Amino acid sequence: MTDVPVVWWSLNPEAPPRGCYWDHTLLEDVFSGAAWRVPGNFEWRHHEIRDVSWPLPDGAGAVFVVPARQNVSYVDELNAALGRYEWVLVIGTGDEERTFPWHLLTHPRRQVWAMGAYPETPGVDRALGSGYSPGFPARVDPYRLRTPGRLDVFFCGQDTHERRHAAVNAARAAAPADRRLVRPTDAFLADGSGDRGGLDAESYALAMSETKVAPCPSGPASPDSFRLYEALEAGAVPVADGSTPTGPVTGYWTSVFGELPPFPVLDDWDELAEHVDRVRRTWPVEATRVHAWWLQWKRRLAHDLHRAVSDLSGADPERGASPADHVTALVIAAPINSHPSTEMTEEVIESLRAQLPGAEIIIVCDGVRPGMEHKAADYEEYLFRLTRLCAGWRNVVPVILDDWGHQANALRAGLELVTTPLLLFVEHDTPVVGEIDWAGVCAVVESGSVNMVRLHHETRIGDYHRHMMLDPHERLYGTTDESPGVPLIRTFQWSQRPHLASTRFYADRVMPYFGHDSRTYVEWIMHGVVQHGLERGDEQTWAEWRVAIYHPSGDNIQRSTHLDGRAGASLEEAVWAYDGPPPPGAPPPSRKA
Repeated sequence: MTDVPVVWWSLNPEAPPRGCYWDHTLLEDVFSGAAWRVPGNFEWRHHEIRDVSWPLPDGAGAVFVVPARQNVSYVDELNAALGRYEWVLVIGTGDEERTFPWHLLTHPRRQVWAMGAYPETPGVDRALGSGYSPGFPARVDPYRLRTPGRLDVFFCGQDTHERRHAAVNAARAAAPADRRLVRPTDAFLADGSGDRGGLDAESYALAMSETKVAPCPSGPASPDSFRLYEALEAGAVPVADGSTPTGPVTGYWTSVFGELPPFPVLDDWDELAEHVDRVRRTWPVEATRVHAWWLQWKRRLAHDLHRAVSDLSGADPERGASPADHVTALVIAAPINSHPSTEMTEEVIESLRAQLPGAEIIIVCDGVRPGMEHKAADYEEYLFRLTRLCAGWRNVVPVILDDWGHQANALRAGLELVTTPLLLFVEHDTPVVGEIDWAGVCAVVESGSVNMVRLHHETRIGDYHRHMMLDPHERLYGTTDESPGVPLIRTFQWSQRPHLASTRFYADRVMPYFGHDSRTYVEWIMHGVVQHGLERGDEQTWAEWRVAIYHPSGDNIQRSTHLDGRAGASLEEAVWAYDGPPPPGAPPPSRKA
């Protein structure tokens, strides 16, 4: 990893650079990896500067975090500090009124990310939102699965200007008294202050995690508020403000999130009741998708920070020795009879976390296929529970496909998010088990000696599959002075059982066989493709595809299991969903598919 200085900078004697600002919470979580751990990320070295006499850290470049509103008078001093470095990323915080003159920064190789910035704010490359309040994620976590949706509407906060008045009145009108909790206050109550009409921090977090809709009216000078990010973090549907007391702010939320967000944005709070009614009637569909989007966005923010530093510095950090820096796990989920239970998925995630601590895990949830419409409601409940579990798990993100695309298209959607050189393909009912030489297997695949290593699902290779093996016994690959090598058996058998593969191999060699209308199992196509190559000879065919099975010594080579997620389904239901007959050479349908 490459060290990067993070300079928390403030020359205002009444404004410390770090440690007392609510809008630093999400930023701190991104730096620490609590929001998301980026594989092979830069190592952030934190420093505080409170006076021009304090020494700046060494380095070719640095990230500067500046409480902007409090340092408007120190632009020249900030320019002097930035000038010590070849490149800088400046992150401005706490400037809801947009008072800092970002366009006066003179460093030629810089990016500026600023909280409170509007789309047209000069000198700003990226707008940021305020984020959630300190400690909020930890407080909401214990309540993730407790009677979600008990309330239709929840608001607790200041009612100090006309946008707040309108939102409070609309919240009261949007739901009956027993389905709402509306607690306006006459001041900002950082500690809850229940005796003044507010809620203590724990009660606030509980109510936010149990509501369907959270109105988030603007602050006095910006559409932004901590409440919106707390609603997102808690799994509620926020309703954002598109205006401030001084008028509409066009494109604010699109600027903050880099895309049109999936939650409503209102200029007229009289429309709130319509949105509350829609969310209530379709619950939990909208909440699930908004929450999944938020989890993806936090991941993207962490990756964007990494990318910005990489672009400015011209260097990527070296990937660490941990396999977690090299592998992204792709888990494919689809409706099954056991839903809405998440037990199978939980077992799979637990197995992956035990095998690859800290690795990114992407769960791609396919749409409801024909023939499974009777499970649609249970599947929606499963997705709702899953997104809340993902928020509690570390480095696990759900991707929900509203349209049915089958395994091939679900894989395509997940592949778009993979930034590591390797991917581990796993279905939602196939845990990875046993001792695996991850460092060795990763090195062998990254070297190109093999493209794909399958983790076998039986204790040995059966006689019925032996004809698809190129080797009678395992061979060692990647032998070095430090490593005895990885035992593999080369094979012509393509299987979507859990396997480690080169990301580039999947993108360049496998996915071109599947168009966006390819609603099929990957195995149904690739099994025949690889088998067809045998006409050119065994060695030449294997050299083209380089597929192998992990074959450790001993009596048991099983490194994955099957929980039989299709249990209870007919064979036709289990394998349905291919438009037309299976392709030539595809294996016959089996319960495993």
